[in-house]
Amino acid sequence: MLFQTTSLSEAQTQSGWFLPLMALLLCAHLFVGPIQNLALFYDEAYYRFWSLTPDWGYYSKPPMVAWLIATTTNIGGNNEWMIRISSPLLYAGAAGFIYLIAQSLYKNDAIAKAASLIFFSSPIVTFNSLFITTDAPLLFFWSAGIYCFVKATDTDYRNDSTKVRRWWFAFGICIGLGLLSKYTMAVLPGSLGLFMLSQARYRNRQCVTGVLMSLFVALLLFSPNLWWNYQHDFISFQHTSEISKLQQKLFHPDKFAEFFGSQFFTFGPPALALLLYLSATYFKDRGKKDCHTALLIWTALPMLIIICIQALLAKANMNWAAPAYISASILVAVWVIQNRKPGWLKGIVIINLVLASAFYTWPQLQKITGIQPSTRNTPYHRVSGWRELALQVPSLSVNEAYLSNSRAVLSYLSYYAKNNHDAPALMAFNPDGHIDDHFDLMHSLSETNQASGYLFVTEKPMDLTRCFQSIKTLPPITQQVYPSLTRTWYLYKLSGFNGYENCN
Repeated sequence: MLFQTTSLSEAQTQSGWFLPLMALLLCAHLFVGPIQNLALFYDEAYYRFWSLTPDWGYYSKPPMVAWLIATTTNIGGNNEWMIRISSPLLYAGAAGFIYLIAQSLYKNDAIAKAASLIFFSSPIVTFNSLFITTDAPLLFFWSAGIYCFVKATDTDYRNDSTKVRRWWFAFGICIGLGLLSKYTMAVLPGSLGLFMLSQARYRNRQCVTGVLMSLFVALLLFSPNLWWNYQHDFISFQHTSEISKLQQKLFHPDKFAEFFGSQFFTFGPPALALLLYLSATYFKDRGKKDCHTALLIWTALPMLIIICIQALLAKANMNWAAPAYISASILVAVWVIQNRKPGWLKGIVIINLVLASAFYTWPQLQKITGIQPSTRNTPYHRVSGWRELALQVPSLSVNEAYLSNSRAVLSYLSYYAKNNHDAPALMAFNPDGHIDDHFDLMHSLSETNQASGYLFVTEKPMDLTRCFQSIKTLPPITQQVYPSLTRTWYLYKLSGFNGYENCN
């Protein structure tokens, strides 16, 4: 069989390493960002700008990330820490649901603790906890959804129809909220549907009724986003299609190799190696498989396989398969605990902690060792220098607006620019008319949407002679980040927009 049935003793199960390590990791995930004084990445500033106008949808994402930022900043203030704070808390919540899933399936506290710790110490959680992204709510609702599914199909509740209905209802809520977090959530009900079809015990009227009810609840919750997309020509789905790059030349083995290699530093090198071994063993011995293992395999591998195919055909970011590691953490923990392999668990956690420590203290390590930071040896270079650059941008006069052809520039200006208003006026310069971001969609400069004057900020010099009646070129602003990296923005004081047709 894939997993032996022997388990650690009750004394080992009650070991005292779990809570201190989890508390240490939570503190690190929460406080390293402000300790390192990390500026917002432009995606974070972009989401924060969304949060100023809560809605049911935005150009590239469902609304959950904006709702989270709006909630935390209204509670704790409009600072970088409060913008990001929901991220580590949601990952901690996902780790809690992983514990509950494992405990419900295996009734083994050691497995539950090991699974939760493997996930919460993984490199993807270490990295993503410093930033607010759509992955945090996605993984939270993904793990919560699996837990609700496990409880809804628990044989202990089979004769209690009220409890079963409540768990199916909760499962539908998780799917709906997950879809409002990231559209990737659609993979989970699909994977669970295939799992149920593969297991005779789930092909019954009670389960079918529960699934239909949960799908109705999920669709009900998700429908406002569908309506928003309908009103905006399904722009979010167009964007999702565009970033998949499936319309371009297909088959890129180099991109697949890059993505696959990156997964060792997403889940952790030994954890991923063990997951691959367990997956191969599962299919080799599938005639001896048990239902719990099948559930974990079906909620891990399809997500990973889909993104691997995406990487092979076009390109995939290293975090796109992150939901797979919810169930993968439990799979690895089951093998480690039931086969009495404490060395594997120690190795996984220690390597994860070493990677986390190195990542969290990288600037200090470079200073101690005398290594000169550069774009090639510093993981934080993509977020460095932008805050200082944006603070150099002159403030606006009344009825003026910041104008740019760059989403990144507008995002940084929306948060960091010195201004007498909480929300400076922002406009997108979009001469080709193609909608590339939320600024183009909602804040594009046009003949009917103008200001009395503009401060044009761009990453490259531009010739705007024919576009505006009055043009004053201001000195560019620069910020040296490292000796090998200097950031520069170019500034133009403009008024009297002539229309895009005169810009060509």
